[in-house]
Amino acid sequence: MAYKPEDFFVGVIDFFAVLLPGALLSFVFADFACHHVFGRALPALQGGMQGWVVFVFSSYLLGHFVFLVGSYIDPLYDRFRRKFVPKEKDRTYMRAKEIKEECLGDNPQEMVMNTFQWAKANLTLRSPAALVEVRRHEADSKFFRSLIVVLLAVELILISKAAWIEAAVCFVLVVASFGRYAEQRWKAAQRAYEFLLAIKLLGAGMPS
Repeated sequence: MAYKPEDFFVGVIDFFAVLLPGALLSFVFADFACHHVFGRALPALQGGMQGWVVFVFSSYLLGHFVFLVGSYIDPLYDRFRRKFVPKEKDRTYMRAKEIKEECLGDNPQEMVMNTFQWAKANLTLRSPAALVEVRRHEADSKFFRSLIVVLLAVELILISKAAWIEAAVCFVLVVASFGRYAEQRWKAAQRAYEFLLAIKLLGAGMPS
């Protein structure tokens, strides 16, 4: 089977957005789970193949839950975007939206798909190499979105232990992670729109 560059970044998105945050959460809550959730029902798995299997499984499972919770952060990003960069003033987005509506013949009341998904669909068909760059920004944004959830969980633990200095540092990391998430999500969308406009400008044609 031929290797396609976009296939690699699909795996990277899963790794950064799901597995890594899940691994961090598994590490943080390992002792709590052993002592307060499973008790003696969970055998000691210190090291060895069994320990790694349990750790990878819990990382993957918790990572998906973290990813699900993290999706509820998206409306907060949308609110910030509407406040600081309204879509009506984003000329790149508006031009990409016009191309989408021209090709699909849809309107805001009967929208088939949003402009970002339309741009990515065209890059998948027309320029997989360009899609790689968009997915790289997506992977970064989704990683930091999941990291926000993990840091908030750690924040609650630190507050419960009255570790105020550590809690303050953790809160700063939450804010910084949100900033990085918003930046990378913005870049992913902008690059997708820019590539879409380039395809149209260069006469590569658009799917009907």
